[in-house]
Amino acid sequence: MHGRRGRRPDSPHLGLPASRAAYVFAHADHDPSMAPDAIARLEEALTAAGLAHTSAVYPDAPHGFTMADTSSYQEAGAERHYRELRDLLDRQLRGDD
Repeated sequence: MHGRRGRRPDSPHLGLPASRAAYVFAHADHDPSMAPDAIARLEEALTAAGLAHTSAVYPDAPHGFTMADTSSYQEAGAERHYRELRDLLDRQLRGDD
């Protein structure tokens, strides 16, 4: 069990109960490093910890889609992610969450 990705005792999602942050996760649907079951475990951990969050799989997005200076850049996904991140920051700074 410890050898499977995301199930090791040092997996980052296990630290979420100690967090007080709000999160925005943008998952690339063409990213082999973040399988659907890993996304589901992350979302479950965020919900179980009672943390404000959004988590979405972006269609046709490769890993690294927000980096404009790489061949992985995808403008539609990057702009969507930045809008969602700005929305989160606006809510947090106003104290809506």
